Amino acid sequence: MTVDDNTLHSEIDSRWVVDHHHHYAIAIKPPSASKTTTLTGVDWQVSRQGALVPVALFEPVHLGGATLSRASLHNYAFVEAMALQLGDELVIERANDVIPYVRENLSSAFREGELFLSNLAPERCPVCDSEVVEEGVHLKCPNSDCPERKIQTILYWVKESGMEQVAEATIRLLYDKNIIRNVSDMYRI
Repeated sequence: MTVDDNTLHSEIDSRWVVDHHHHYAIAIKPPSASKTTTLTGVDWQVSRQGALVPVALFEPVHLGGATLSRASLHNYAFVEAMALQLGDELVIERANDVIPYVRENLSSAFREGELFLSNLAPERCPVCDSEVVEEGVHLKCPNSDCPERKIQTILYWVKESGMEQVAEATIRLLYDKNIIRNVSDMYRI
């Protein structure tokens, strides 16, 4: 929506305390569409810093022109706050019609009074089998030699260095064949 009368622009802007953008032109977005689905599992992915990032796996839903079956759950604290259990009915949305996320757990309302014990959280790293530790809102793999942490570090370096046409599958293959083990090996090949 835009005010077409240019003579009113400065008057409209003067009524606002925050002046880092103009107030005579605003975008109005419709509310995000949402669908309900069933949680079928949680995939725990290891980041380069060792954080275990939970990803919700759910019955596929068609939303905004895409079929969705996965959404990030951000961190362990979010899983606990949502009181997630397998089989729960979830409300899925797409932030700005792009990024899928779990907006609500409809099933947790029926568990009032129950003690929530996360049967979804791993006790050991899904890659290197190290015992995980709770650190802030995350579960973490403390093993700095965890293969996935090393692969994620190399992938991050490839992305940040601006390398093009280097696929994740290629990095994983080179790692599996023991050709690369860290970023410095990328200079050697």
